[in-house]
Amino acid sequence: MDVVNGTNDGRAIIDMYKWLSRATLDVIGQAAFGDCFGCLDNPNHILVRSYQNSVASILGSPPPQQIFMLEFLKYLPTWMTEYGLECSKDKRCMLVKRMRKTVVGRTRMLWGCW
Repeated sequence: MDVVNGTNDGRAIIDMYKWLSRATLDVIGQAAFGDCFGCLDNPNHILVRSYQNSVASILGSPPPQQIFMLEFLKYLPTWMTEYGLECSKDKRCMLVKRMRKTVVGRTRMLWGCW
């Protein structure tokens, strides 16, 4: 499996992003369609390639300044980062806001709370 790589000292390195995204696609296939897509076994499955391409086109590769800011934001209180997200006009931030709104709305609908 291409998500697991060995090291010289006998340890294994697991690419969690690849593993989780492919496992998620398999779980969706099983839960929604009653059939496992086989994405964990086949890294070239059409769904795996489509998912990876869509994520790359939406998020792209962040510039060094953005990587720095993401690391810096970890040390700020949550309310500050949420305020910055709400005020931002950046297309990535706006995408995160829409996704967050959808997830929160669905969660409230499913759980009947908040």
